[in-house]
Amino acid sequence: MTAASGPGIPAETCVRLFDAARSSESAWNRQPWRFVLGRCADPTFQTLFSALAEDNRLRAHTAVALVLAAVRTTDETGKRMRGTEYELGLAVGGLTARARAEGLQVRQYGGFDRAAVRDALAVPDTHDLVTVVGLRWARPGHVRPAARMSLSDIVFSGRWGSPADLATGKRRFSAESRY
Repeated sequence: MTAASGPGIPAETCVRLFDAARSSESAWNRQPWRFVLGRCADPTFQTLFSALAEDNRLRAHTAVALVLAAVRTTDETGKRMRGTEYELGLAVGGLTARARAEGLQVRQYGGFDRAAVRDALAVPDTHDLVTVVGLRWARPGHVRPAARMSLSDIVFSGRWGSPADLATGKRRFSAESRY
């Protein structure tokens, strides 16, 4: 299986996506996130695509870009840095929001051969390989809303499990597109 054919993702669009990620909040402005971009049919894309678990390759075959999201986990002295995964999440969230605004759908793939990717892309051991982000152009009319838990299931007040006064909504569907 190979990647999607058709319009790729322009460099200008990629700049806007990664600028949104770069603008994310960061403790002590350490910005521990790093990304490796593979655009459709380039060698980096092929490396990331081939490292995906089989089920993920089936879903990623329409992607126009694959992005490795990695995070620095140790400081210069080798001491573990706490919270960097959270910071990476903020950066990927910024990238995701911008991607949607650009007309892209986003899917995250946690199932991939990290050792093969680390070796092929020469990622240092100071960084954890967290996810591969798949990007594809949204197809008009093919948006399937994602089911989300009600606010009363996720927002508590007073005690764990006690819904906050604002959390009265029922299960709703998100405008998030899935592919």
